[in-house]
Amino acid sequence: MKTNILSRIAVSGGRLFRCTHPSTSTGCSMSFTIFKPTLPDPTSPIPAMFWLSGLTCSDDNFVTKAGSAFEAASRNNIAIVIPDTSPRGAGFYVDATAPKWKEGGYNMYTYVNEELPRLVGEDFNVGVHARSICGHSMGGHGALAIALKNPGAYAAVSAMAPISNPTECGWGRKAFENYLEGGVEEGEGYDATKLVASVGANSGFDDILIDQGTSDTFLSDGQLKPEVFKRAAGLSGQKVTLRMQEGFDHSYFFINTFISSHVDFHAKRLHKAQRAKVQSLEPAVDTSMAGKDIVCSAMVARGPKQPLSLESITVSPPRRGEVRVKVVANALCHTDIYTLDGLDPEGLFPSILGHEAGCSTMSEYTVLAEISCAKIDKAAPLDKVCLFGCGVSTGLGAVWNTCKVEKGSTVAVFGLGAVGLSVIQGARMAGASKIVAVDINPDKFEAAIKEGATDCVDSLNGLPSGKNVQQYIAGTLTEWGVDYSFD
Repeated sequence: MKTNILSRIAVSGGRLFRCTHPSTSTGCSMSFTIFKPTLPDPTSPIPAMFWLSGLTCSDDNFVTKAGSAFEAASRNNIAIVIPDTSPRGAGFYVDATAPKWKEGGYNMYTYVNEELPRLVGEDFNVGVHARSICGHSMGGHGALAIALKNPGAYAAVSAMAPISNPTECGWGRKAFENYLEGGVEEGEGYDATKLVASVGANSGFDDILIDQGTSDTFLSDGQLKPEVFKRAAGLSGQKVTLRMQEGFDHSYFFINTFISSHVDFHAKRLHKAQRAKVQSLEPAVDTSMAGKDIVCSAMVARGPKQPLSLESITVSPPRRGEVRVKVVANALCHTDIYTLDGLDPEGLFPSILGHEAGCSTMSEYTVLAEISCAKIDKAAPLDKVCLFGCGVSTGLGAVWNTCKVEKGSTVAVFGLGAVGLSVIQGARMAGASKIVAVDINPDKFEAAIKEGATDCVDSLNGLPSGKNVQQYIAGTLTEWGVDYSFD
């Protein structure tokens, strides 16, 4: 490990590590803090949000004044990496080209974008498959500029009161004139507004989130200019969500109030990016273990209503008519919950759940009957294909194989879980002319319509007085009822 860990502190469902290390980018010792949530499997790679602080701040400012970020990170199972702002003062997150500063190691752009991610990936297993970036003020400038200069490298970017157009404000012009040999003109390569105008929709970001306090004196002084950034983004096709927060200033009260929503914003995109990255990796096949026991990790159910336990298990070699497989992705079935609650008369403990795939798949390896396996396209995303193990195949099979729904048929679907939504999808693909989706939870109707439902019925609170759901479907939505009904 290249990192020198100064302290370890328990914080909000995880641990906070204060660290130093010798930096090749800056030529001096650098400090940073990293928050890691506590996960069932401590060896799992964790996606990471990098936080860049503003002028006069350090990694310690964020740690002591924005504690709500760590609760949000723990809840979302992501890490937060907080570097210091500079080797010796305000580095403005550029690589200096002016001789005085270049020789002094003012290379914060390279440090944040290359050296630090590589270091925390190797020493802490965070940000290996997915990273994002966020910051405040000067750090907001750094986050926007770094993300836009490196399309595809970051899963998300957001900022709080960022210096959004530094070539057109006093702070930015002063920094560029000092650090860059080409002055303000060279600084255009670090100006988020110039960059978004150039990169536009090719940035790879579905949205860029910016929060700005309306009582921020630096906003009224013209140092920040988030509205200029948003206008340039709009003209180039990049979506920006700019939230003007009434009455908030530039302080850590502002940061601590809204940082958790930024963590949520990043977490959603980080986990999506990490899933995509993991699924794109070619599964390693270790043929040296053929015919031998494999020791691996599994989530073991020790008893009804007890938390699953991460344990090491031994998976024996397959026998005649069997195959041993490595589990990369696994869905959760209601039968797993039913069994874990102790309600399954056939449920035994201890056991390894994983009913969605028909066997004990909450394990890194399992043994299956050869007849139960099907080859799939290598390009297929495994986190989607795993859904076919239970609910999706049940729903599609009911439509295509059991009922053989014809084109132009009418269909009613009662219950909009995984099976019900798959029935709707299958009916749409079969060419059904009317698909009525029925559930007691109207929150499911959006997904049902997306899959192909033509009508939605709230059977608990959405029926006309004096009618039950069958009467409503047969007498109002159709003339004589439906051709096929699935429950």
